[in-house]
Amino acid sequence: LLERDLIIASGLAVVDAYYAEGMLMENTQHSVEILAAKKALDGSRERLTTAYGPGSKFELAAGDYVALVSQGAASAEVPFTVKTGERVDVAVILDAGVLAVTAPGANAIEVFKAKADINGNRTQMGFDYATEANFTLPDGDYVIEATQGEAKVEGKASVKKGERSEVTLTLP
Repeated sequence: LLERDLIIASGLAVVDAYYAEGMLMENTQHSVEILAAKKALDGSRERLTTAYGPGSKFELAAGDYVALVSQGAASAEVPFTVKTGERVDVAVILDAGVLAVTAPGANAIEVFKAKADINGNRTQMGFDYATEANFTLPDGDYVIEATQGEAKVEGKASVKKGERSEVTLTLP
């Protein structure tokens, strides 16, 4: 009989996401990715594990990591260090809000950044085949398009971190 004690040099990381300072994301719609802190030659990071929702817990080997939280078009990352036998609480603040769009009779709702790029194109930030949709977006100004067949209506909205903006679009 041979007995050996194995010591696993690990700690616990608990990651919580916030729309804004002090405003916890309580739903389970956001993803929490743990990435290696060291970047590859192309600037990417190795993805180690993923969980969803508040209080995501990860047992990790001692070392440096990055927590990446994403929901909708909003995302943020925070570097952190795990120490053997210790817990580290990681707060990731997205500086985002929610845009609620209602478009009775629409079959699609699309959200774009209000400011066009140098070629005159607007960046799509969200899309849903619905008459009502919620989009998590970074602070900023947006253009919303609702369509039903060939009919289209456009509206504007501003999203502020930690706030809910509501827009109703009426199709012709």
